[in-house]
Amino acid sequence: MSLTVEIATVPDRAYRVAEIWDGDWMIAEINNEKGAALTLEVYAPKEGDHLSVPLDDFIAAIATARDRLAR
Repeated sequence: MSLTVEIATVPDRAYRVAEIWDGDWMIAEINNEKGAALTLEVYAPKEGDHLSVPLDDFIAAIATARDRLAR
């Protein structure tokens, strides 16, 4: 499995966000809406599906997102 990280400017956020994607499904977003601390939002899968990603891939994606948002 290969997760991708996209840095985006979206209309409903004041700051850039990092989106974590599994193919065409955005599984999480990291944002800085609440000040200095980054917040991770995990999006529920479609009804009847479940989220299952390798932990190391997810941790690596989160670290990449954090580092890219810090730039």
